[in-house]
Amino acid sequence: MGLALVHARPGDAGKKLAEAARLLARGDLNDGNEDKKDAEHLDTVAEVFGLDLEGAARRSARIFWLWPENVLAWNVFLACGTQWRHGFGGPTGLDYSGVEHVMRQQRCTPVRRRKLWPFIRAAEQGYLTGVAERRQESEG
Repeated sequence: MGLALVHARPGDAGKKLAEAARLLARGDLNDGNEDKKDAEHLDTVAEVFGLDLEGAARRSARIFWLWPENVLAWNVFLACGTQWRHGFGGPTGLDYSGVEHVMRQQRCTPVRRRKLWPFIRAAEQGYLTGVAERRQESEG
């Protein structure tokens, strides 16, 4: 079953995607396995010291949900991981001809590609924002 894409208003497209991409660039987004490993490690360390961690002492993972209509765009964006153009300061943006090729490889119809485009651009801008934030924090 295909995903239906909602028509986005200019400037409104993919706010959730942009935030997900920003978190990805900052290293603050993972697949959940790291949190499980961290929790297991924390339990092991607490056990060594005879501690029982409860409630507030246990770190809770922040769960980030995408809207169903954003899943295809997110998957295409992730598939574009090798399509970034880089300058001296890091990534500067996606190579749009490469993005077009990725969308074709993902078997996106021309209509679907046009509808996905503002979402991919929103994710790109979010990612670049996250890269800038990470750079600023490391320099600051």
